[in-house]
Amino acid sequence: MSHYVSYRFCHAWQALPRPVQARVERIFRLPVTHPLSGAVVRICDRRLRALPAAPGYLALGVPMTGGIQWFWIGTRESYRDLLTGPGAPALPPAPPH
Repeated sequence: MSHYVSYRFCHAWQALPRPVQARVERIFRLPVTHPLSGAVVRICDRRLRALPAAPGYLALGVPMTGGIQWFWIGTRESYRDLLTGPGAPALPPAPPH
């Protein structure tokens, strides 16, 4: 299983601080089954996947044949703004430092 990224994800990734970009690159070079990738959490009635990409940052994706298609990455505060209102999924646990 592999990681796939959308154009929207790539655009958002480019705006991240370089240390966060580097951490995301390291995680995404690993197969989805690797323990570091094991931090992927099922949210939103299991339709979405969330990955604590770095302290304070989160990536969102959807499962697909052969892996996960990541479509969004940003700060945990942006995530709260993105998914507000009744029924919004809870934040996954923050990654260890």
